[in-house]
Amino acid sequence: MFQKRIFIVLFVFLMLVFPQASSASNTQNSSSGVTVLPAKFELNATPGEKISQSLRITNDDDHDYIYALSIDNVAFTGESGELIVGTSTPNLPNLLSGWVSFEKNSGILKAKSFETVVFNIDVPKDIEIGGKYASLVIGIDKIDRESGKSMGEAKIVSMILLTIAGGFEDNAKIVEFSLEKKPLNEFDFILRVRNHDVNHIKPNGSIVVSNILGNKVAEIPIVGDNVLPGSVRKTITKWQPEKKLFGYYTATIVAKYGTNTEKNLSGSFSFYVFPFWKTLLIIGLILFCLWISIHLGRKTALYYKRRAR
Repeated sequence: MFQKRIFIVLFVFLMLVFPQASSASNTQNSSSGVTVLPAKFELNATPGEKISQSLRITNDDDHDYIYALSIDNVAFTGESGELIVGTSTPNLPNLLSGWVSFEKNSGILKAKSFETVVFNIDVPKDIEIGGKYASLVIGIDKIDRESGKSMGEAKIVSMILLTIAGGFEDNAKIVEFSLEKKPLNEFDFILRVRNHDVNHIKPNGSIVVSNILGNKVAEIPIVGDNVLPGSVRKTITKWQPEKKLFGYYTATIVAKYGTNTEKNLSGSFSFYVFPFWKTLLIIGLILFCLWISIHLGRKTALYYKRRAR
């Protein structure tokens, strides 16, 4: 009977201390010794406007290269923002590859030197507002490549994210805010955001972790990545506390986003942290106290039984 009681108490305790954490609702820009900067252009324009930008191609190698630039459509797949260059959907409303021209689209990149390439974006007057996207593709090859071979020993991509100004309303929601516990006192905060609007957004903010008393334990800046129109973007913010955690905690995210108006994203969930050895110690103390209680209870009952005689 005593062993059965011990098993029940142990089972209930483990169910309480190990619950699931609750939840609220590549782009390559270098190759070998060649680097392209910036890796991403985040631009704004109005219908009918012409804008110019420059791209710097740097060769840190000891030999020369030839380079050629082109503009291509781009699409994204998955919730981690995987990039697909050269998508065969030219009629999508958010592609801008047909608006881009280069002042110089090829040349020789001498060893230990750099080239600055200027490109222009001619925005149509009757274009729809919102986000437009394309990729600058820089083909790099050795200058002594064999004649007749196609260029492209390596391709480097630089992204263009263009916002056409207008009266759109930023509208995003948190799909998931949860926690994945890692070994060695490491935590991954998972954030999935859905963008319901016509322009990309980039949430910025932090995650505040509080203990059971409401005291702030840590504030971690979130990983803020662009969320494209009509898509869900998953980001992971890693956290390794300076001290070992133990007990009940609450994680709250406070982030802002928006192009025309600044809006808030918020959510929270609670979680428990019980390190293995501390948990064993607590279980041992509980079992010891239970044993003392039962032992003293039996002795007390026996004492009163003898007195009653």
